[in-house]
Amino acid sequence: MIHRSYFLALVLQFIAVISFAQTNSSGYGRKTLLFNEGWKFFKGDLEKANEFSFDDKGWRNVELPHDFSVEGPFDVK
Repeated sequence: MIHRSYFLALVLQFIAVISFAQTNSSGYGRKTLLFNEGWKFFKGDLEKANEFSFDDKGWRNVELPHDFSVEGPFDVK
């Protein structure tokens, strides 16, 4: 009977840990972050494009998923 009680206590503790692990520190569950919008694309290499002050107004707006190969000529092969 004591072994059964220890087993039950262990199972309940496991369930509590799993339940807690599925919530974040604020207790509201998982957060979903969408980042499909707000991307820009330029096919090529530009110096200093990684700098914060770089002007990317001439770049094309794209949404994810995006594949750079659609920027080239179409080839059936």
